[in-house]
Amino acid sequence: MPEVNSLTEILELGNGLEIHFEDRSRLTVAGRCQVVLRVSIPMDVQKVRYPQAAAASPEEIRATLGSHVDYCFEKVRNFIAQEDVPATLQQMKREFLDTHLAYVGKPEFPAQVILKKFTTVSEENRIREAHEEAVRKRDSEDCER
Repeated sequence: MPEVNSLTEILELGNGLEIHFEDRSRLTVAGRCQVVLRVSIPMDVQKVRYPQAAAASPEEIRATLGSHVDYCFEKVRNFIAQEDVPATLQQMKREFLDTHLAYVGKPEFPAQVILKKFTTVSEENRIREAHEEAVRKRDSEDCER
């Protein structure tokens, strides 16, 4: 089994997004594999329709997050026989679609994900900047002593 990431399928959603299924499986020991299915949904920050009450403008969001945001999900199964890898990947894909398709297919999904990430990153930036300012202030007080 090659230890190379390979895009196995792209599924188009009704909300204009695409689900990318990627096989990241690898051979471990004694003919057994770690089966890894990575699912990603790339979103263009500028193309998403945000609610009017959004916390920030698309320009502010792009300045904070960049031009693209990916929703990622990974499923892992360990100690799978090499001959069972394709069937296991298909089962994992079906499980993802059964449990997530209704959610990721909603028209408001991209805006929700991007706004949540924007809020999280903005808060992390605010905390980091406050910490850096506190350290600078403490260092300048230490230098004055």
